[in-house]
Amino acid sequence: PHDLKMENLTARLKSAYKTAFEWDEDQELQGLCLSVVPHEVLYPDVGCDGDDEPILDAALLARLSKWFKGYMTWVNAPLCPSCPGSTVSSIGMAGPSTQEEIEGKASRVEIYTCGSCNDTVRFPRFNQPSAILSSRRGRCGEYANLFGCICRAVGFDTRYILDFTDHVWVEAWIASESRWVMADGCEGQIDEPWMYEKGWGKKLSVMVAASRGCGLADVTRRYTRKFDSEEFQKRRNAALQGLSEEVFEFLISDVNSSYVTDRLREVGESSMHDNGALQERLIFEQMYLKNVSQKTTWDDVIKERRMREERQIQVGDKGEVSEEMAANISEENLGEKGKSVSAPKGGTGGRTSGALEWRAASGEGRTR
Repeated sequence: PHDLKMENLTARLKSAYKTAFEWDEDQELQGLCLSVVPHEVLYPDVGCDGDDEPILDAALLARLSKWFKGYMTWVNAPLCPSCPGSTVSSIGMAGPSTQEEIEGKASRVEIYTCGSCNDTVRFPRFNQPSAILSSRRGRCGEYANLFGCICRAVGFDTRYILDFTDHVWVEAWIASESRWVMADGCEGQIDEPWMYEKGWGKKLSVMVAASRGCGLADVTRRYTRKFDSEEFQKRRNAALQGLSEEVFEFLISDVNSSYVTDRLREVGESSMHDNGALQERLIFEQMYLKNVSQKTTWDDVIKERRMREERQIQVGDKGEVSEEMAANISEENLGEKGKSVSAPKGGTGGRTSGALEWRAASGEGRTR
């Protein structure tokens, strides 16, 4: 049983890495991803002809995230092609069988039946970014996969964040700030690590980051201020199937030193172990995460962040204050047709993506 648990966790870690690894595999796909991003998102300054590389800062990441939320369509249940206004009911799951499903690397296909015409409706859960780019629909898995690929196409060093409960998102490396910044394409939100625990009321346990060059890293402490609590540790132990922290650390290290290294060598790339800059980045991040104070609350963090941003705006320090920061302070972030796409006052509102009934049942749709 112990070996089986280790195999299950290892498979999950490898799957997360595979997602991030494949974002760079297809240069044609990278070009397609870049082509769908509006010019004004990449170059907000009027008159910019786009000959220069976009500035890879938090402001660009914020614009990308908000645009992407409107670019995609969240699917709770698919529409029937014959009678789009009808209700469909889930009748089970199936494996991929059509050419589209197989080429799109659908891990599974949700099967529904139409309440009006009784036709069967298939909803493939694509894992191939090109298939997601074509359909422009899905849930958090499809959103994070395609958004990560688009961030890579734009130029951000990007990694895939696997939450062991039921969500995924990405982080992008902001070189000017020397840090990873969370970006959730489902919510159109960036740099709000408290959004899940404080805003959604999410019962977190384990979060792992996966990037092509850096491999895997446990980043749980970035997203919680309850890590040391008994309740959190019980959830984490259950998520790790009773395996110890030492075993989990070993599994991550083992995947990095074997699977990740082998995949990179196959394509002629060096691993983190051969890249001093990447290795240093990971070491400093792990030092930071281990020293994140669990005594401070998210309210303390948010208050300190807003006070700092307000001071920067008041003194006119535009170089240090992104568009996202200013918008959070001055007014609620607005998306298409004036609809809010991010929670005001620091991402402390409830979840906006997902079926209303599901959000209500999970407690993630409320404001805390």
